[in-house]
Amino acid sequence: MAAVTGQNNITQATTSVSVKLATPTMPSQGQAGVNLIYVTGSGFPAGPIPAGNVTVKLMPASAGPPSATTVATQMQNITGSTWRAQFAIPSSLTPASATNYNVTLSGTSSGGTGFTSGNSAALTIIPPATASLSPDKGDTGTTLTVTISGTNGGFVQGSTEANFGPGTSVGGGPVGGLGPVKVTGPNSATATVTISSSAPTGTVQVLIETGSEEILTPFTIESVIVLQSCVPTSSLSALTQGKNVSSYVPNGNWGSSSLNVQLVPVEGSGSRATITTPNSVNSCASNSVTGQTVCTANNTDVYLISGSTLSKTLSSSSDGTADFSGGSCQNCGVAINAVTNQAIVAMGLSGSPSRSGIQFLDLNTNTFATPINSQSGVSEDISIDPNLKLILSPNESNNYELIKFGSSTGVFENPVSSPGGRFDSAAEDCTTGIALSAIEFSGNLFIADLTQATFTAGSPAGTWSAPSQVQSFPEFINFEAGTDGIAVAPGTHLGFVTGEFGGNSFGAIQLPSTSGSGTPAVSDWVAATMPNTPDGNPFSFGFDPHTVTAYKSPNSAKALALVAGWGSQPGGNTGPIFLGVIDLQALLAAKRSGGHTVDPSVDLLATGIVKYISVF
Repeated sequence: MAAVTGQNNITQATTSVSVKLATPTMPSQGQAGVNLIYVTGSGFPAGPIPAGNVTVKLMPASAGPPSATTVATQMQNITGSTWRAQFAIPSSLTPASATNYNVTLSGTSSGGTGFTSGNSAALTIIPPATASLSPDKGDTGTTLTVTISGTNGGFVQGSTEANFGPGTSVGGGPVGGLGPVKVTGPNSATATVTISSSAPTGTVQVLIETGSEEILTPFTIESVIVLQSCVPTSSLSALTQGKNVSSYVPNGNWGSSSLNVQLVPVEGSGSRATITTPNSVNSCASNSVTGQTVCTANNTDVYLISGSTLSKTLSSSSDGTADFSGGSCQNCGVAINAVTNQAIVAMGLSGSPSRSGIQFLDLNTNTFATPINSQSGVSEDISIDPNLKLILSPNESNNYELIKFGSSTGVFENPVSSPGGRFDSAAEDCTTGIALSAIEFSGNLFIADLTQATFTAGSPAGTWSAPSQVQSFPEFINFEAGTDGIAVAPGTHLGFVTGEFGGNSFGAIQLPSTSGSGTPAVSDWVAATMPNTPDGNPFSFGFDPHTVTAYKSPNSAKALALVAGWGSQPGGNTGPIFLGVIDLQALLAAKRSGGHTVDPSVDLLATGIVKYISVF
């Protein structure tokens, strides 16, 4: 009687025959844990052959790679002595590149007759399938098309599906589940991904599934509410409502008595309007979640605007003027934290050591909090980081002040020596925590990684430090008054830099895509000249508090800068007459003369890099 040995229950043979295998295997290549492989052979002994009695050995065709042994998962009699063995490639065989193997079979029939293959069947084992996504991130409340590019994949139309995690749906599939993708090749597909406004933010592992093949690849979901909050207090705002983008453009500035705010459609539908204000407005900020816009006047007026209607006028607690190189103001600028639905007003405060500070306005109740004193001076343009819960305020004393809000509060100073000019305006890439300051009268920028910041408590103010540097940009030195206005298009790592009080030179910068280690630096930049406006006149950048902002288009997903060009308005006042919309990525990709200057032969209007929109 035959004995049974080993955990695979392979019966010891009393006699043995040689079988001949067909080569190559079917399929001829496969991946561990994904493909079932079939080997057909003739000359097998008579009688049943249990799969558990069959050993499959995989030997590399050349020295180096590992070998492996497994057991057949199925034996099928084709006809007579011809059988087909099925097996799975052992999980231990995951080569870095396609590797050739020789497959042999041995075992016994249920009657105890042994067999061994006299030859081998060729099998190529390929590395595990991988995939990359483009884009590899998306905003909450949006629908986007994601290109899936695979290696060693086996995408099949009608079979391949993807899951982008909780709060998302793919191709009309269930929320949080697998949904269909459009396959364009074995290693290429596109997915229509809808990200709900309540989807959890952060990095998820996207599952791409084709039968038993499963591929995981990262995708980052970002909060559009957080991102849209992360722009400086500058003059004009960008309001995104679905596919429509509008800008609220003040006619005034710190040194002007011009009244009213212009509502200008930028993308999608909408109508121009003049919003009448009793006093001169210097700054507007919009909440794209609620649709509300807040504007500050040079006195204590704070205007709440919905659409083209000034719905309410409030008064801030400013009781003095803040003085800057570009003018003086009681209310000096406004930013909005859309996460908390709060406005933050920069202002003059007579009791503050610097005679300036900030004040929070709760837009849910229209009530002001107690003002917060700035110890060294408020910035010309402050900026909010809703993630790190910081107000960024680099001031003309070259002190980069941070104000903590939320559960932990306080004012923290970071004096910077010899930056080459005077700190002017704050900006930040809130996806990385990379903070910036323009430096007036220089071609420099200050750049710091706030994710590495350390804070030391103190009274009346503490201190902070982080890996940082003053980076020089020789091409920016000729901007009117150097680097002054600055903004980062939220969620794009692309920024925009301008001069002020005239001039038509500007620049785009490429920020780091990661943070958390080392000293940050701008990796690429380019300087250019704004083309003449449609009336034939040279473009002229506006006055303080800087007529520049930036946003990410809800239609094209492009990083766009928005700037107001000043000239003679209807009625004879000097103020904004055209908005310039600049495609930052296209500008960086344009032909250059020298390392960091757009070639004069590039027609910025004809190429669509710049377009103009009339304010009136």
